[in-house]
Amino acid sequence: AEIKRIHAELMGPLATLREEALLVAKLSAENEEQTDLERYIRTNNDKFPHVVAMDGFVIFGSHQGDAAASVEEIFNKAVTRFRWLMYNSDGSLRSVDVCRALKEKLCFGCGNTANGHADVENEIQRDFGNYVMSMFCDRWPYNPSWEGMFPAEEVQSFVKSLWRPEGMCAVWEETLHTITEAFNRLSSMDPEQYSMWSFEEGP
Repeated sequence: AEIKRIHAELMGPLATLREEALLVAKLSAENEEQTDLERYIRTNNDKFPHVVAMDGFVIFGSHQGDAAASVEEIFNKAVTRFRWLMYNSDGSLRSVDVCRALKEKLCFGCGNTANGHADVENEIQRDFGNYVMSMFCDRWPYNPSWEGMFPAEEVQSFVKSLWRPEGMCAVWEETLHTITEAFNRLSSMDPEQYSMWSFEEGP
């Protein structure tokens, strides 16, 4: 009942993304046992000042440093996107299996490459075995007003996989990539059910 109540608040209108992130943090703190990775990130808040765990899946933001891009704002946007991707409107998980793959195999980090975010990626994978999917705040476009519009004329004219729509926001792209990577991990965790999601080339 408490989980559904908090998710009902999350789905309602909120003044700021920060308020939304704090509600998600409250949900994870009250209803989960912390994983080793979450515990490590929360106890190193000088390095990781922003952290939320959603059913064990860790989302974090590394410290700001001198870069202009706002790690905190982009972190809040990523939390918003994952909330929509992972949960139904009543607070139930869209997929327990995908959530398990996210928790056990992946995590998501927001940070600036100029401030050593790539080193954080390597450190977490080495020490915990979780691959870090990242939003590089100082390298990739962040446009909070973009709502996922793919104009037909642009889609019909693109000729390479590096094409992106005008004015896009990379937070949308990287959070969705994380979900598809979870399906890829499930192809080896549960090949009988998820083999068709493997990124490996077929026979």
